[in-house]
Amino acid sequence: MPGFVNWVSGQILSAADLMRLPQHDLVLKAADQNIASTTSPVDDTHLFLSVAANTKYWVEGFIIYNGPTAADIQFTWSFPVGSTFRWTNDALFEPPAVSGDVDRRCYSGSDLVVASTSSPIDMVALPRGVLQVAGTAGTLRFRWCQWTSNVTPSVVKTNSMLRLTRVS
Repeated sequence: MPGFVNWVSGQILSAADLMRLPQHDLVLKAADQNIASTTSPVDDTHLFLSVAANTKYWVEGFIIYNGPTAADIQFTWSFPVGSTFRWTNDALFEPPAVSGDVDRRCYSGSDLVVASTSSPIDMVALPRGVLQVAGTAGTLRFRWCQWTSNVTPSVVKTNSMLRLTRVS
């Protein structure tokens, strides 16, 4: 039954009542991760969370990054087979747009998305979207790499964050 509930002192909560409450999971990146000379996405060493089968999640990220301006950075995701993920990057982006634009396009699944870098300045991407997990539980994992291979590393920084809110 959708809507807000007015809880009364002394009321006993049922399992159905508890399932209506938001369930959050959160991970903070514990250390910087450096990637150089690759344009193939790699798994982030910290930004991943488990997801249950037959559920839906609101996904939010706070990704702090920097790197050589010539390299830029690409973001993507991996998630359980059969799942669907509709998301936006909400970061400054480069090709094929004009530098300095904010990317608010809606992406599907594991599309690779390019964001600008401006070493040594830290930049922030705020990816968010809806993940619909099918019949197989697994892991939602943030993945990234350089847009153009460069020997100077791109970095996803400590205290970047990934948060899931289970919505069904």
